Amino acid sequence: MDISAEISAFNNLKLQTEEAAGKILWIEFKIRYLAERSQKVIDKLNGITNLKDEDQKYYWNCKLDDLLKAIKNAFQGQLNKEEINIINQYQMVRNRYLHSNFVGTLEKLGLSTGGRLIKNGQKVPLEKKEIGESLKALHTNDGIRAVKHLINSVESVLDKFLKDT
Repeated sequence: MDISAEISAFNNLKLQTEEAAGKILWIEFKIRYLAERSQKVIDKLNGITNLKDEDQKYYWNCKLDDLLKAIKNAFQGQLNKEEINIINQYQMVRNRYLHSNFVGTLEKLGLSTGGRLIKNGQKVPLEKKEIGESLKALHTNDGIRAVKHLINSVESVLDKFLKDT
């Protein structure tokens, strides 16, 4: 495929890809806002980040992984197993999606990593280095829909705790 056709194909996928990335940004805001409003989360975060540098210590500048761990610890008695799994999966999917590791995104969502190439009647799994084909696969293998569903599930969990702050 020539580069013009390839760019055109990617531009067709751009809007949905950006929409999911924007939702991820919104979730990060809600995660940090929940910490701002919950002393329990801040206390748990302090225990996690107390030995870290100043630029990674507080809810507004810490690593998202640390903040999600603090949220899970702060609300452990109120989170069921499914909600904990949703938060854990979100964390892994988010990191892969935002870093264009679309094969990893599909893997963490439990979806096919197969591309367009078919061998012996099966889609050939893509390698992580196949960024372009993996973006297409993310769209054709229901990856974007699954990312959005996961984001909505995480938002529901966060909203439950925000209402109590």
